Amino acid sequence: MSENKAVETDVLVIGGGMAGCFAAIKAKEKGLDVTLVDKGYVSKSGQTPFAGSYAVYHPDWGHDLEAWMHQINTVGEYVNNRLWTEIVFKDSYDRYQDLVSWGVEFDKDDHGDVLRRTSQLGPCQAIFMGWRKFAQILR
Repeated sequence: MSENKAVETDVLVIGGGMAGCFAAIKAKEKGLDVTLVDKGYVSKSGQTPFAGSYAVYHPDWGHDLEAWMHQINTVGEYVNNRLWTEIVFKDSYDRYQDLVSWGVEFDKDDHGDVLRRTSQLGPCQAIFMGWRKFAQILR
């Protein structure tokens, strides 16, 4: 018979994938007591093992927010929430900076700049990271 154990925590994060780890790290940065639970090992379940790219919207890179929104809304058949999609895009560069500060390495071009690849479906660009290194950083 299993033993019940009560855990006191400020923040309970369920899921050790990319989003769950981001939530746990950000809460810990605020000085909160964080508990993360996952069905497996952190970064080894769900879609995280396959995460190899990250769409980063950044106006300084010549990106057009309306064009990106149009692409995502069209591909998503207008089911996605437009406000949340815009928030995710506008926040994506700061999350990219977080990943860099945590040691995630992204593919570079011949000039040493982050390599950005444009989607076949429209203007959105993705940057690519070594997912194995990313998984190690999450742990």
